[in-house]
Amino acid sequence: MKKNAKQKILEAAMDVFGEQGFRAATVREICKKAGVNIALVNYHFKSKKLLYMELFNAISADIDTKYPMSRYVNPEMTKEDKLKGLIQMFVHRFFGPDGLGSSKPRLRLVNREMLEPTEVMELIILQKMADIKAVGTGIFREYLGEDLPEERINLFIISVLAQCAYPMFASEILKGAGLIRSGEPEFCKYLVDHVYHFTVSALEQMRGK
Repeated sequence: MKKNAKQKILEAAMDVFGEQGFRAATVREICKKAGVNIALVNYHFKSKKLLYMELFNAISADIDTKYPMSRYVNPEMTKEDKLKGLIQMFVHRFFGPDGLGSSKPRLRLVNREMLEPTEVMELIILQKMADIKAVGTGIFREYLGEDLPEERINLFIISVLAQCAYPMFASEILKGAGLIRSGEPEFCKYLVDHVYHFTVSALEQMRGK
């Protein structure tokens, strides 16, 4: 199907912003890559900032629609199922067929935003992290009780998130080093099981102290 001007601009913007970052990228470069007139960017997006925001809003909405939190964690579950569900959600959002890691341009764009934060960090990414923190805090308090300091709970959330995210951001290096040897579906299953059992073991040790 033939792409319209707006689609061309969005795809070109994802590449240019991902390679150069928001501040260094120019509308002129984006238009040149898209093969469109600068006036079309003004017509569809009004400004470079709003174009950038639209890209991240689209990514966020796509991930939320395809891998919604409610599919993986809900109040009726046991704490064990909630924990495993949270880990599955992370892995699927990162490694799923429509996850963040399924598109290198999209992954580069998000990685660039993490390295050189803009308003998008506060308006979109940190809002998502607040939701994850709330759910994760509830799960780990079920395991460890209400008396554990918030800092310790936060470290458990960071640990789980990092174990799921790092293999996505470093997948090419890990494959080259032979640390990821199976296909994507198999690796996702192994990763979920590993992170779950690793985390439960750490929780059991902490409860035993």
